[in-house]
Amino acid sequence: MKCPVIRPLSVFALVIAVVLGGSCKKAPQRGLDDIKASGQLLMLTNAPFPPYEFYAADGDLVGVDIDIARRIARHLGVELTVSIRPFDELLPALAAGEADMVLAGLTINDERLKQASFSLPYIDAMQYLIIPSTANIKVLEDLGGKTVGAQAGSTGEEIIAKAIADGALHKTGCQLLALADPAEAVAKVLTGELGAVVVDDTVALQLTAGHAVLSATPLFSQSGAMLSEQYGVAVAPSNPELLSAVNEVITELKNSGELSAKIKKYEAMAREQPGAAAQ
Repeated sequence: MKCPVIRPLSVFALVIAVVLGGSCKKAPQRGLDDIKASGQLLMLTNAPFPPYEFYAADGDLVGVDIDIARRIARHLGVELTVSIRPFDELLPALAAGEADMVLAGLTINDERLKQASFSLPYIDAMQYLIIPSTANIKVLEDLGGKTVGAQAGSTGEEIIAKAIADGALHKTGCQLLALADPAEAVAKVLTGELGAVVVDDTVALQLTAGHAVLSATPLFSQSGAMLSEQYGVAVAPSNPELLSAVNEVITELKNSGELSAKIKKYEAMAREQPGAAAQ
């Protein structure tokens, strides 16, 4: 199926392509020389996930991950093309050769390292709960008897699924509802369909901004351990040259302070723009 193009970001020649069912034609994984020869770096992401990727008021896709990807493309001397896919399809699509890299607030973990190579971490994140302000939920075990939402394919979904299967929530009556969009899950907390949503910290804080009836709070285990993780850029294991280039850019952005500035910029933009979490 041909991937329709939405719009370019003129300054950086960023083209956003949305896959509406099906997928683009599969191709062998490209090496760095192939990327440079084509003049395009192909990225996959999932949006909205503010402040990492979300829609600005004019409809353009913006965010921390988008800026990092643009910098990588500039470093390579090519243009960036971004395609939107469901979160749980991102790594399979990368493995199928449909893109060169994935930036999507993607946590580095052992299971994902079986599917892709990851860059140096560029974000330290924590798992948070979005709950009604009146709820007395502080640790994982407090979710017993509740229906909990999480983004399909996310580490939040994995944590709750494992806890229900053979962990702290086993036989407690807790149920898991996996959804494509974290914002959809939050809407279900507002209507009472869900008792909580598990999502990463910065996203939880963005999604609860302006909702006095909701709270965003860290998710702890019964032992008091905070559930933390790190984000990385995923590339195919067959492309170590691209991974090296990505690591150079991430190191530069972190050491210069630019990455921290971008996070603050897009957190503020998402807070000021109602609807940034949904499009």
